[in-house]
Amino acid sequence: MARGIIAWHNEMRNRAHLYSKGHCQACNKEIARGVIHHNQYPKGWKNFDVEYLMDVDVCVYLCQECHTLTHKNDALKPCDICGELTLHGLQRGKQLWIPDVSLCRNCSENLKREYGEILLKKGVAEIRRSLSSVEVEK
Repeated sequence: MARGIIAWHNEMRNRAHLYSKGHCQACNKEIARGVIHHNQYPKGWKNFDVEYLMDVDVCVYLCQECHTLTHKNDALKPCDICGELTLHGLQRGKQLWIPDVSLCRNCSENLKREYGEILLKKGVAEIRRSLSSVEVEK
């Protein structure tokens, strides 16, 4: 099973390399081997071609340097709900389709529990307005 996943991932990386014409999508540097960076993980993302996912900005093909910088920019930030310092909080916000909002694990789980599938249908502005009213369970 693990071999199949590795082979699938390598195939996706090779296709992303060809689709980007061997260039980093952030700095445009020519690269021999890059990294697929996921901006978000929408439901069923594994069922789509990597080319489509790149077209709709679900993922990008990056050189290692740009990939590292991307994660450093999303490193340690306070949660926008409770203020707790959290690692990769912006990534959690993106996964819930709330860009530019940093969430700790606890607040992210509370939002998932409270809103569930509605998160995919509500507008970002409406969700942001309701962030201040979410009770945080400690």
